[in-house]
Amino acid sequence: MSEQHGRSLSTTQIEVLHSLLQTRSLSVTGSALGLTQSAISHVLAGLRRHFGDELLLRRGRGMVLTPFAASIQEPVGSVLRQIEDVSGLREAFEPQALTRRCVIAARDLTLSIVAPALLRRFAEQAPRASISIVSWESTRIADQLASGACDFAIGVDPPLSDMGLRIQKLYEDDFVAVSARKAEAAGPLTIDDLVRRPAILVSRTDAIGSPVDDALAAQGLRRHVVMRSAYFLSAMSIVRDADLLMVVPRRIALKHAADFDLEISELPLKLLRYSVFGVGHERFAASPLYKWLRSLCVEAVKEAVGQLGGRN
Repeated sequence: MSEQHGRSLSTTQIEVLHSLLQTRSLSVTGSALGLTQSAISHVLAGLRRHFGDELLLRRGRGMVLTPFAASIQEPVGSVLRQIEDVSGLREAFEPQALTRRCVIAARDLTLSIVAPALLRRFAEQAPRASISIVSWESTRIADQLASGACDFAIGVDPPLSDMGLRIQKLYEDDFVAVSARKAEAAGPLTIDDLVRRPAILVSRTDAIGSPVDDALAAQGLRRHVVMRSAYFLSAMSIVRDADLLMVVPRRIALKHAADFDLEISELPLKLLRYSVFGVGHERFAASPLYKWLRSLCVEAVKEAVGQLGGRN
């Protein structure tokens, strides 16, 4: 046992330890806590002496937790939350006095629906603060939330909840097709239309299929995808100019079809609905700032979705 076991840890040491246990990264922890990587290395060295354990071990390009480090993740998180709770009693949280930058992760698809209501509410309640929108990346979002590099996230594919995340379903949506508006009525969209007409597929992964393609494949059919894109809004512009067919979430169509002069058609296929989630981290669950920001985001989403209508 280390001779330093009898000494107590400082709040800074506990904050660094908690972040390191979550992120397994000195650089990410330093960025989140406003410290240099050299300072984090110095604190880690002290923590190793204190516990008589390496805590983090280098493996390839990353780091992994020792068995002891993995065993103290929850106790360390609990201690930090208690410190934050006590600190929060010293002064009431007032959004009007907030001057910091609040970081929210979202994709342009969700942001295009939520941003107006979110920005209006934020400006009214915290006029001296600002919002920074960062890209939602499924492989990084858990670490970003755990380290404090991101305050809240809104997206469709949150990581597993056993990573200390607090996940709340905000709304559900289904899919429709959009295409260039025609002067004459074309009638309902048919299965033959889906197969015959050239289509654009929006996906942020390298996966070949999609819910539409899977449903068609179940009937022994295949559509003609002439283009793949990672971006919904630019794809909708292409749909108009190139006369393609595109399947999009209903509320995206309701929000933007008129902007791009597109026709909305019901799908002749039964597709599963999907959900949009709000995601935070349990480390900050008791923080007044987190509670306020989460509530603001949730209410903004409800307002924006309610205004668009659609099927709930």
